[in-house]
Amino acid sequence: MRGSAALRDAARAAAYRAYLDHGHTCPLCPDHASRCDTAGDLWAAYRLLCR
Repeated sequence: MRGSAALRDAARAAAYRAYLDHGHTCPLCPDHASRCDTAGDLWAAYRLLCR
């Protein structure tokens, strides 16, 4: 059980990192108030892992 929790935490961290990395490199995502569709998709994927 602990192994699956660790995998889930790692996946969650990777998803959040992908979201942050996208925000730093995407010209359409200057701040959290204005996100492109890809940022929205990455955020949705991260939130899905948090359930």
